[in-house]
Amino acid sequence: MAAVCLALGAALSTAWAGEPPAAAGDRILINIEDPRAGRMNMAGSTGAYRRRFSYNQSSYVRRVLDEVQREHHLTEVEGWMMTTLGYYCAMFETAPGTDAEQIIAAIQQDPRVALVQRVNEFQTQIQQRQGADGTDPYRNLQYAYDSLEFDNAHNMATGRGVNVAVVDTGVVSHHPDLVGQSIREEAFLTGRENDAGTRGHGTAIAGILAATPANGIGIAGMAPEARIMSLKACWEPGGSNGPGVCNSYTLARALDYAINHGADVINLSLTGPADDVLTAVLQVAFRNNIIVVGTAGNGPRDAFPGSIPGVIAVRSAREGNAQGTADGTVIAHGEDILTLIPPDGYDFLNGDSLATAQIASIAALARQLDHGVTAADLKLLLIASGDDQHGGYARACHVLHALAGGGMCATSLSFTETAGK
Repeated sequence: MAAVCLALGAALSTAWAGEPPAAAGDRILINIEDPRAGRMNMAGSTGAYRRRFSYNQSSYVRRVLDEVQREHHLTEVEGWMMTTLGYYCAMFETAPGTDAEQIIAAIQQDPRVALVQRVNEFQTQIQQRQGADGTDPYRNLQYAYDSLEFDNAHNMATGRGVNVAVVDTGVVSHHPDLVGQSIREEAFLTGRENDAGTRGHGTAIAGILAATPANGIGIAGMAPEARIMSLKACWEPGGSNGPGVCNSYTLARALDYAINHGADVINLSLTGPADDVLTAVLQVAFRNNIIVVGTAGNGPRDAFPGSIPGVIAVRSAREGNAQGTADGTVIAHGEDILTLIPPDGYDFLNGDSLATAQIASIAALARQLDHGVTAADLKLLLIASGDDQHGGYARACHVLHALAGGGMCATSLSFTETAGK
């Protein structure tokens, strides 16, 4: 039997961040088994995943939802079928004045329920650099691009044919430095979020990955021929200058989509608390050899995604002052990174989100060169490439040559020379 997820959203001090305070209660997540769900193999996978037979819940699930709702005085909000796990996810709110923890404890005793938790909140990790006006968008200002040896790495791979899922705030795909790039856009918000709609954080991440090279403007992407899947699971209540905010429900929907639609690499430039539902979804990604690159946290409040075994966890460090990789994280740059901002500009930004996108770019190049490379093997190569002489930062060229069995890092061919080959 597969499980069904009811989301009764998290009681955070700001409700869902960006939403106006409401008189409504808390939201949490529940998982219930659905007898109709079957099992099938994903293409190219030795593992199996559960799939739904329809987008609607079965009569059994409907009956359980109704009984749980009545017993605990819940209000149903919405739901969807999570195909990777066979979960039907329905969002509920607790009644005002009730204790969410007591309700969770009671539901945990229900044998029909596989899992129950709060809807957690997650935030993107970019800060605006004070005083940067973004008026000089030139390739020679991309110091991280040079430090991580992308120019040389592009002799061997540019990310061509690799699907990179950017689970984020959405991307301004009409930005002049993204025009012509392969960007598929999907949104997974509920419509209740206070979203300014600026798509700033996701655009910055997409710029690092896939800004168009050799087009006479702006910057160059680190995996410029990757195919971007822009999966909007986060919103920006304060506009592009504020952090993006996501929750368990929207992230689960986006990850489910990424797994079922051919993602080779998933970029999670965000952090938040441990989350059982999201961890379960990522286990399906791992079984299907999808490389997940996520921002490393700084404690229990930032356990997701970096603390999950199988995720390539990334943190940034100051130029020339990178910390070692004793904790198993990969080091990249997160300070004064030039990238794209909506609607058509450039700026220098700071944050671990940017470092995460740089490593996701290396993962895309590695996947083009060796489509079977595992996250575990890639992580070892990334860490090994960051020697003390180079401050511990991962280096794309060295990773690719290690995959290829040796070679030298030489001057790269231009994209106009390689395009179409």
